[in-house]
Amino acid sequence: MKRTFLFAIFLFSFVVSARAETVAAIVREWGLVGTWQLDCDAAPGKARAAQLRYEVKSDGRVFHYRDFGKDTDSENVKAARITPEGWIELKIYFPRLEKKNRDRTFAIKRIDHRSIQAVYNYDTSGEYTIKNGKSVTSGNDALVQYRCN
Repeated sequence: MKRTFLFAIFLFSFVVSARAETVAAIVREWGLVGTWQLDCDAAPGKARAAQLRYEVKSDGRVFHYRDFGKDTDSENVKAARITPEGWIELKIYFPRLEKKNRDRTFAIKRIDHRSIQAVYNYDTSGEYTIKNGKSVTSGNDALVQYRCN
């Protein structure tokens, strides 16, 4: 009985410590926190200037901010993990998107310490906008984003 109780406490502490590997800890560890753009000198809203920002709030929640100039939003990052390839995978719910596109899963790979590139981006129906590092519609490589801060 005592052994079972100790095992239960050990298991609970393991689960709690596994949960301690929070979204915030993962995005910090991977180096995603900050502002990313295609062109750091361009003001948001201009041709290649969509600005993406990942921020850890004081309560530990992580927010993904998107600034397209006239259109901006911010959403809570629901989940994050480091993939076996070393990419970061995020799950974000975008309530303003079309219903089937609201839950997005995407992975980003690090090119170097100042640049990243999307590897995939898909919705809950499995429809991809980026697959294998390429835009599904154009076939072009996903654009490289640069750390701006």
